[in-house]
Amino acid sequence: LFDQRFLELALWEKHGLQVVRLSLEEVARRCRLAPGPTQALWLDGRHELAVVYFRAGYTPADFGSPLAWDARLLIEASAAVKCPTLGYQLAGTKK
Repeated sequence: LFDQRFLELALWEKHGLQVVRLSLEEVARRCRLAPGPTQALWLDGRHELAVVYFRAGYTPADFGSPLAWDARLLIEASAAVKCPTLGYQLAGTKK
């Protein structure tokens, strides 16, 4: 969390962009795709999420509930920029 605070502050002060931190379960409960072809990801029906920066979702333990899997599918189906992309995350996994 603390390594991101300066970035969060700069985004707010220079561009008026708000950073929102959500668990995967919160994403599943609070986010929806916009109707129509845009596939915009909306939080609480009021805020469009443009970028999703994953701080979790790197190990199977991060997906402890079906809601977490629903959230990942929702995010991947959206037009939001994902960092890292799903392909990049999978490329870094080992078994």
